[in-house]
Parts: sequence; structure tokens; C-alpha cells
Amino acid sequence: FYSSVLIFFLCLAPLDKSFARSSGGNWLFNFDLSYIASKSESVTSGTTSESENNLTFYDITLGYMIASNVMAGAILATKNTTDKGATVSTSTSSSATGASLAYIFDNGIYLTGHYFLTATDQEYKKGSGIGVDLGWRSFLSGSLFIGAKLAYRSLKYTENLTISGFESQTNTTTLPYLSIGFSF
Repeated sequence: FYSSVLIFFLCLAPLDKSFARSSGGNWLFNFDLSYIASKSESVTSGTTSESENNLTFYDITLGYMIASNVMAGAILATKNTTDKGATVSTSTSSSATGASLAYIFDNGIYLTGHYFLTATDQEYKKGSGIGVDLGWRSFLSGSLFIGAKLAYRSLKYTENLTISGFESQTNTTTLPYLSIGFSF
């Protein structure tokens, strides 16, 4: 479903440069959101139990247009997880920060590479890795824009003090996001 929504938005990419470019300024602030929810129900010996899992991903980026189509900036990527069981509910969060470099095409499609310098995910520490975003944005006014992106992330963690003999763990995700932002 999410991939279909992303492809739909990419098909709406404007062909006119004025819709793909800001007239607001050289800085771009972007907020991206992805949400996944799942629910399960099991019946064992006549007893029904339910569980629910919610994942919310946020990307906040700030970039500066260093050339007409090239942007350099920074990213903060976060993930919040909520698990609700019949008797226990837990909530966890993780985050990663890094540097970004993007190429923005004249029709609003963009390709961004990220290098995450630091990342933590609960007991997993000392993380780093890469990310790639393929997206589209369209300016609704001189400075406000909306869009969508497909984001790939691969983060490797090298410290976990709760697991004996731990060496590393790599988490890889690919998710669609909806975007909103502005230029100044």
C-alpha cells in the first residue's frame, strides 16, 4: 500500500520548474513521517489474547543549497515503538544523526545520501551507517512544500552491554514517508 502511495505521488511530479523550486530561500527544513501498525489476536484453550504494535518513524532534515541543484545538510532520524499486550505495555525509542548530501532535479524528484555518525537503539549503542532517500517534493507556495520519499537505512551497532559476547548487529529498513517542509 505505502509503495503504491509513493508511486502515485512520484507520478504527480511537476514538469514546471516553478513548482519544484522554492522562491523562499537557500535553506530547506523537512519533516518526514512513516507509521506502521499491526494487531494480532490468538486463541489458546478458549482464552483470547491480543497484542498491538505501533512503529512511528520521523526524519527531520535541515539543508542548505550549496549549488542550484545540490543540497548539503544534517538529519535526525528517530523511531518510536509501542507494544501493547494483554498484561504488559512497553515503549522504546531510537535515534540516529548524520550528514546528508542531495541532488534535486528540476521536476522536484531528489536523491539524498546520508552517513549516520551516531545511532542508538535501546541497549544497542555506538551505531553508524548509511541511508538513501528517493523522493519527490512540490512547492504549494513560495516556501511551503509537500512530498513523499522511499527511505533505505542500514545501521550497524557495535556495543551492547546486556548481551555477553556481543560483537555487532546491523538493522536494515526500507520505508515510505510522507513529507512536509518549508524553505527560508
